[in-house]
Amino acid sequence: MSSIQAAAFVDELLLSSVKAISEDPKPYRPNQMLADNGLLIRE
Repeated sequence: MSSIQAAAFVDELLLSSVKAISEDPKPYRPNQMLADNGLLIRE
C-alpha cells in the first residue's frame, strides 16, 4: 500500500466514524482523558 493509498484509507475511516457518531452518538462514550481537559470527543 502506498502512502497515498494509506492516507485515503485513513481519511475514509475517519469520515465513516464521524458519520456513525453523528447519526447515533449514544453508543459512543466521551474520551475521558480529553473530557478531563474540557474537550468532548466521542470514541
